[in-house]
Amino acid sequence: MSKTDSEKVTAAEPETEAQPAPKKTKKKRKKFRYIMAIVTLLFVGLAGAGFYLAELLRDKEQECKMTKMPSGLSAVETVKQYFRYWDEGNNTGMNQAALPDENIDPTTDDECFNLGLCYFCDVKLTRAEQLPEIAEGFEGCYESAVVSVDFTYKTSWGFGDSTMKEDNKNWEFFLAKINKDDDYRIITVEKPESR
Repeated sequence: MSKTDSEKVTAAEPETEAQPAPKKTKKKRKKFRYIMAIVTLLFVGLAGAGFYLAELLRDKEQECKMTKMPSGLSAVETVKQYFRYWDEGNNTGMNQAALPDENIDPTTDDECFNLGLCYFCDVKLTRAEQLPEIAEGFEGCYESAVVSVDFTYKTSWGFGDSTMKEDNKNWEFFLAKINKDDDYRIITVEKPESR
């Protein structure tokens, strides 16, 4: 055996030691499959959640579209109903509480349902009382009223109206019955700082 032959043998030995690599490869494949299974499950879960949310929003939109403002409410009850609709994110109901030509909705949405108001805001009326004075400027109406309110408005995750405070006090809602048989409707709203 020549020197070069022994060198060839020793040079070949490291190659035979590197052969057990398939065990590592099997482990890596198994780990990769495990990770892919988790990613697939997450993707399917997110797709399912997205589908469920879309259905929920569609149902809420339809529900709000069917809203009918109750009749025979007093001025204070009309304002309370307006706040119930606001807390539910029901734009249709909020707009029905006002005269058709007036836009007193605090949102700019044309949708029947406002996702942000419903799920990311909390609007609670804490006081509503009719003031003894008659609303000025509504002399042509059958009857008018001013309702003073306090309410809390809390938002989360960057939703809601940034101009709104958490505690809102002494807002005045001006309501009117245009004709004797009409219901009270909100004509305009004044914030304390605008007076």
